[in-house]
Amino acid sequence: MKALAFALAALMLLACSGCGAAGNAPREGQRTEPPDLTVRAGDRSFTAWRGSYGWGWLLNNGETRWVMADATTWTTEGLDTLSVPAASEAALDFEGVPATEVSATYRRFDDPNITLEGPQPEGGTLRLPAHTQDLVIELHAAFEQGDCYYTFKMEGDPAAAMMPEGGYEAPPDLTVRAGEAEITSMRLSYYWAIPLGNGEVMHQAAQAAAPEDVLDILPSLPWAAAFELESLLDARILTAELWAAARGSAAAAPLTFDGLTLAPEAISEASVAVIQLGFEQGTCTYTFKIDAP
Repeated sequence: MKALAFALAALMLLACSGCGAAGNAPREGQRTEPPDLTVRAGDRSFTAWRGSYGWGWLLNNGETRWVMADATTWTTEGLDTLSVPAASEAALDFEGVPATEVSATYRRFDDPNITLEGPQPEGGTLRLPAHTQDLVIELHAAFEQGDCYYTFKMEGDPAAAMMPEGGYEAPPDLTVRAGEAEITSMRLSYYWAIPLGNGEVMHQAAQAAAPEDVLDILPSLPWAAAFELESLLDARILTAELWAAARGSAAAAPLTFDGLTLAPEAISEASVAVIQLGFEQGTCTYTFKIDAP
């Protein structure tokens, strides 16, 4: 009888030996990480670079697990084989997992700090713009269990008909003249609308360093009673200020202007001119240094 009881107890222990593991297992239908993204465009198909994500799943015992993952940043070399051509339609497949929302951010491939606004995914398809430059496409996808970032490249088409005649992909250079002296001012932040060949418009924004952070490399002109501004595109001055060039100085004064001519008052120390111009396609801020007489 004791032998029978011992045998039954052993069987019960064996049956329950997996109870803890089963309780910690993901509940049926729950994933422990975001799905991969497969991008298909024409004869190209690849798995996009999967970036950072936040992801949670339910366990059989009713508990919840949550993971926040900071993935390695993509590299230009890593994206070379994960690319689609400009003006193509890219099908987006998250392993069949439905996404509740997908948004796209466009960055310049040669300068990822410059972002652009472009077409957004619709119904699992992203219609890419006819852009002449290579772009980085960052997708942010939200799912029932969390969210994840994905990245791939769009190859620009140098032959793409982007601009109406006279249009620019970025603000033009600004020439500043004081008598016989002439410089090209430094371009800072800007917001620029780029008309595409298909009738759409992309918006490009760039945020550069503050003038006080680039004093050592600012182009300079000697003080003059008038500074003439010249651009390849029609422009108007929106704001003009004069800053003391001494590091840490926060004192700014309005800079008098008439049309595209600046008329600074006499200065006793080196100063920095900061001018925002308005164009048909957007706005841009320029700066240069004025040496004390």
